[in-house]
Amino acid sequence: MSNKIENIRRDAELAPFICEECYEKGVGVELHPSLTNETAVIVKIDSYYASLKLADTVPSADCLIFQDAENQRFCLFVVELKSQNYSAGLSIEQLRDKFETSLNDFVAKRFKSHFVINPAKYKKIRCYLRSKINPGYTQKARSLSLEALINKPIIFRCTYINTEFQLRVPIERLESGKQLPIG
Repeated sequence: MSNKIENIRRDAELAPFICEECYEKGVGVELHPSLTNETAVIVKIDSYYASLKLADTVPSADCLIFQDAENQRFCLFVVELKSQNYSAGLSIEQLRDKFETSLNDFVAKRFKSHFVINPAKYKKIRCYLRSKINPGYTQKARSLSLEALINKPIIFRCTYINTEFQLRVPIERLESGKQLPIG
């Protein structure tokens, strides 16, 4: 087991929020069977923030997936799941806030000992919006506001992080050594 993965799994504050898959209301991501608890970990970021019982709810993505990508390099995926079948209810500002909080507060501040490492050690850092929007509505779904989300990278530790929007993805698997599959 990679020391990074082991340390995350042993962290008493994070342990209650570690799960086997990132799934909600018919849409999600789970680890490929070739990945084990020793090579990847999923943390429910939204559950962590909910447990803090703050007066104001902190916007955060649903899951963080941290993967050992071999040779002491890592992948970090922040995933927001939307179960609705239409794009009209997607607030681009809220989605950006969720990704920014997840990266700049959860990753870079609260749990920096686990996730803030030399940028060269990251093989890939991505933000994903997974949705059940019908592929037949692709043009409508990729409205100007969604294009704005996709085309305006989020800044994390002086690095531009791209957001990818994926249509109609009930469950896709994160495969060993590969990026999150696009649905």
